[in-house]
Amino acid sequence: MSSPKFKKYFLGSIQYSSGCPYQCEFCDIPGLYGRNPRLKSPQQIIAELDRLRECGVTGSVYFVDDNFIGNRKAALDLLPHLVEWQKRTGYVMRLACEATLNIAKRPEILEKLPRGVLRDGCSAASEDPDPAALKAMHKDHT
Repeated sequence: MSSPKFKKYFLGSIQYSSGCPYQCEFCDIPGLYGRNPRLKSPQQIIAELDRLRECGVTGSVYFVDDNFIGNRKAALDLLPHLVEWQKRTGYVMRLACEATLNIAKRPEILEKLPRGVLRDGCSAASEDPDPAALKAMHKDHT
């Protein structure tokens, strides 16, 4: 079922959630998609990863979510499924996402990312780590 066209893509993409609970000054996501993230089930995500693999996507898959940890409980529920999928497929893909810097305050999430979800670590933060810059953007949730 592999297609030569998929080999031309730099990376595959999956959307796990839409919306973000934060109201950062620079971001229009809450206004567009709401502050309550809507989610796909872990089974839907695994089926989509399997389908991308069947179609010949190799290399990387990027979770295009506005904030992967917008719903921390749901992210924690998904991570074991991603770990198992990576083990089952022999780590054929690197997985990447965007997340707010407060991911650093969630060791239970960080611990799961490098242990099988992202073989080479996590490429996640999408914010400036400078406290003054975060304050200027009303990023007080970090």
